[in-house]
Amino acid sequence: MNARNFERIRVNGARGFTLMELVVTMTIIAILAAIAIPSYSQYITRSKMRVAQTALMEAAVRQQSYLLDRRVYATTANLGYQIPGEIEKDYNPIEVGGTPEGTPPTFLLTIAPKSSSSGLQTFTLDHRGIKSSNWSN
Repeated sequence: MNARNFERIRVNGARGFTLMELVVTMTIIAILAAIAIPSYSQYITRSKMRVAQTALMEAAVRQQSYLLDRRVYATTANLGYQIPGEIEKDYNPIEVGGTPEGTPPTFLLTIAPKSSSSGLQTFTLDHRGIKSSNWSN
């Protein structure tokens, strides 16, 4: 390739990007990633908490059915409810508290995260339908 051909290539159009164009493009991508990644992380956390709340509501429905059948609320062993697979690694199994066989029978369902540093919250629900104050609507 002689100097004349090289000049013709440069005149007819550049072959590649300048360093400045690459730096600007990488800066834009970095800014977008800095905004999108935390936002996505918060979305995933909120989604897991919604699934935990739904699981607690389903367990409460099972408790009410158990009460209708047997006149007492179920204990953790009798409840037979497994939390959904998508939150199994993040949340402990649902705990049943209260006085299931008392007069009147009561229950308090609790689902707590396995790690307190995960940003997930603990939720409770009792036999009257009263939820802990951190539930979202």
